[in-house]
Amino acid sequence: MKEPHGQDKAPAESSANVVSVDVLSKAQEHVNKFAKADWYQAFQTLGITVALYVGTLIAYPYFCMFGAAGRLAWVLIRGGVMVRTFILSHDCMHNSFFPKTKWNVAIGRLAASEALTPFERWRRGHLFHHQTSGSLEVVKVEMAHKSGDTVFWTTSDWDKLPAGRKNILRFLRDPIVFFSLVPLLIFFVLYRIPGKGRHRTGVTFVNIQRTLEISAVQLLWLGNGFWWMEMLAMWTGASVGVLLFHLQHGVNEGYRVQPNEHDRGQASLLGATFLQVPWWFKWVTLGIEYHHIHHLNAQVPCYKLATCHNSAPPGMWDSVVKVETRLALASLLNVMWNDKTSQYEPFPEYKGVQERLLRGIN
Repeated sequence: MKEPHGQDKAPAESSANVVSVDVLSKAQEHVNKFAKADWYQAFQTLGITVALYVGTLIAYPYFCMFGAAGRLAWVLIRGGVMVRTFILSHDCMHNSFFPKTKWNVAIGRLAASEALTPFERWRRGHLFHHQTSGSLEVVKVEMAHKSGDTVFWTTSDWDKLPAGRKNILRFLRDPIVFFSLVPLLIFFVLYRIPGKGRHRTGVTFVNIQRTLEISAVQLLWLGNGFWWMEMLAMWTGASVGVLLFHLQHGVNEGYRVQPNEHDRGQASLLGATFLQVPWWFKWVTLGIEYHHIHHLNAQVPCYKLATCHNSAPPGMWDSVVKVETRLALASLLNVMWNDKTSQYEPFPEYKGVQERLLRGIN
């Protein structure tokens, strides 16, 4: 189940931005040193996650004592726990969190279930994302369900769409709708449909397990609106997760090339970002902000990503896009790839807003 993430071929000459073979080789060599799971760090990270998960359940009635403000605070904290739990399951999907596969599968399924995600089904699509990230092959609406990408078309493809379909997609991909209502559709509707084939059992397990768990806690706390607050927390976590995923790849300078030019090493350093997450939020993200490292080698566990990044020789990450607050806000508006300028761009209505946000950023 281990995945090769190295460079298979020399960079294509037609690529606009290219990392030298020497830099890429050294980066790959450096990252590979950290591609080994550790039992102690794994259980430490898992233990903290379980403590946060159970702790927020126990603390719920105490937050309720402070009325609407207390409930809102609980939803935000609980939503952060959901994101952290999902990221832990994401590592297990890559078989990188624990040294043993059976532990990754067992804990991964349970953690994914808590985050309303069918483990095997999501893993299949996510591994495809790692194989194709940065390729224009997946910048298509019909590929969205398979790749999990957040950029669905090029500007030339958008211009060719019939008016009716364009209006529907324009609504669904509007940033306000996409980062709020679409996660609700994905996690609460699409991921709840068992479908056919071997993934049916996994979806059914998640549906039953979460329903019983939430109902049990609802009875334990004698109601108190827990069911609805837990739904809001999961919705919050899902929205934050989709937002983070978009910022990991949808920021300029972006990397999108034709399939025959695609190189996974180049895509890692040019197409995956380094999110500047504030210290008080790092307990949520579990190192996923070091996304360039994750794409260079997905076998580096989340608890080693920061050390891997910080211990690199000076200049190794110079090509990686560093995303600070204003750039992040501006990049949330990106919805398509301009195949003439090789840049992400927003819908025309949002261009003025994006320009104001980007003003003063070098």
